Amino acid sequence: MKRILSILFFLWMISSVCLGASPETINSDATVNIVEAAPTTNYATTNPMEISTYGAADKRNALIKFDLSGITGPVTVSSVVITLQDWNVSSGTTDTIRLYRCLRNWVEGEATWNIYSTGNSWSTAGGSGSGTDRAASESANWNETTSAWSTQTISSTTQLCSDVQDMINNGSNYGWIFIQDYTATHYHDFATDDDATPANRPTIVVTYTAGASSTSQVIMVQ
Repeated sequence: MKRILSILFFLWMISSVCLGASPETINSDATVNIVEAAPTTNYATTNPMEISTYGAADKRNALIKFDLSGITGPVTVSSVVITLQDWNVSSGTTDTIRLYRCLRNWVEGEATWNIYSTGNSWSTAGGSGSGTDRAASESANWNETTSAWSTQTISSTTQLCSDVQDMINNGSNYGWIFIQDYTATHYHDFATDDDATPANRPTIVVTYTAGASSTSQVIMVQ
């Protein structure tokens, strides 16, 4: 009898892990450009989103948020991978783009260079206030060298995992902001959640352990 129970328990554990590893698709939440040269204009419906510089007073940051409400906490997140589709990039440039967790509850149809929602200003225009608008430490960075119509993968980091785990467990999901390092004229365009081709839209893959269970699941958000 004990042997039978042991076998049944073993099979249950295997089935739990296998079922948990099945990918689940969740609709994207929001993307928006904020543009220094047009500080009061909202670009929620503009595709692509730009992480670019066109001059001393024309920098463009981008906000992105994924709908993680389909994942019920508490969870322990072990891997987070974000994938973007390049539309266009500066020829022959290698630039560092940094991803910071956003600390403001920005609204896609309202956010601009000056405000994160109607009546609420960023502490520093462009959403770059360290420790106020965005986290002081970056969640990830990458050197952007890819060409147009190629895939850019932001690999998992400890901080990205911590970000997503807190977003799920504590409900404070304000997404991230992309900020570039350079000041010369460089541009990087990425497809948004409004892209007509679903395969081009940003995705996030989250691997986590749910509650006290040992089940790992992969969630695809696009």
